[in-house]
Amino acid sequence: MKQEGERTFVTLVLALAAATVLWLVLLHSGQNYQEQYNLHLAAQPVHLAAEGSPDDPMPLYYLLLHGYTAMLGNISLYAARSLSLIFLLLSVLAAFVVGRRMSGEPAVGRLAAILLAVSPFIIWYNSRATMYGLLLLVGLINQYFFDAILQRARSRDWVGYALTGLLGLGVHYFFAVILLLQLIFFLVKFHQYESERLWLLVGCQVLFAVAFLLWLHYSLAHSIFWHYLPFTGKPSATNAFILYVQFIFGFQSVLTTTLIIAFWPLLVVLGLLAIQKYVRPNVGVQYALWAGLTPMITMFIAAWIGIKPLFLTSYLSVAAAPFLLFIAWYLVAFQLKTLAIARAFLIAVMIGAFFVQLNNQPLALQQDYLGQATNQ
Repeated sequence: MKQEGERTFVTLVLALAAATVLWLVLLHSGQNYQEQYNLHLAAQPVHLAAEGSPDDPMPLYYLLLHGYTAMLGNISLYAARSLSLIFLLLSVLAAFVVGRRMSGEPAVGRLAAILLAVSPFIIWYNSRATMYGLLLLVGLINQYFFDAILQRARSRDWVGYALTGLLGLGVHYFFAVILLLQLIFFLVKFHQYESERLWLLVGCQVLFAVAFLLWLHYSLAHSIFWHYLPFTGKPSATNAFILYVQFIFGFQSVLTTTLIIAFWPLLVVLGLLAIQKYVRPNVGVQYALWAGLTPMITMFIAAWIGIKPLFLTSYLSVAAAPFLLFIAWYLVAFQLKTLAIARAFLIAVMIGAFFVQLNNQPLALQQDYLGQATNQ
């Protein structure tokens, strides 16, 4: 047990150090329109109805930014970005806790923390003075409590779930999709649980819906931001696949992305090796996969039927963490020597992809979908 604790401590220190170093590399990179708008808001007096940007009318991040910059006495771009560094480091720690919680294996938590710490995608969004770092953190904490509800459902788990759900809605309205998908996941697994747990979850969902509708009514009456939500058109199946490549390897050129995708036969081989030693994932791991896939599928369908806002990498970034958590479980649970090599190789490639991404910053700033720039 002592050796396990020492291994965990060293891993977390290395993960936090790696995340900090990679974040510092991006500190002086170019800013996008969201950061410009956020700095403008931070310099203004607090007015709840005005707290928001054209792609996120929810106020929580902007209120935090107000308080943080007022405390520092500095509303520069770098000061605002340092708040995102705090979110990043807390998210790395949360990834360890959630990974260990959902799988029951400390090794999964350690690998999840490392993958989150070196992910070019995660580092990029947490190097911006935007709400996405906070969204990542709240999403991880919410997933912890939802997994606790699935596995034990103590009173404090319900309180934590309700509070993080409300906080998530205060950060970004897309969090409503995550909460709804959690209800659907529970209904799929309902046969494993008692009816009391279902009614408590439905009660939480009603609370979330009321809070969201009250804010929607208030903000529609006092601001115009909801009328300027971005629209990117209909995505293709290629866009959906590239999204998951970006979760792991960040924003790359079309050529680099094509080269990465060319390694798909290797993934098939690893999958076949794993089948030879099948390990049934528990409900927490199943939910991690669900949370990593269904937001993309939901918004893909929404894009095709004309609902906006639609298929933006920034909105779907909330699915990146559970997707990486599932990969961490997969690479640990089967205890194959081949997968042990794959773990080290994947971490090395992700770090390399980060530095390749440095030469491709305009693409990251624009979130280009094979030519469809959204200027995020």
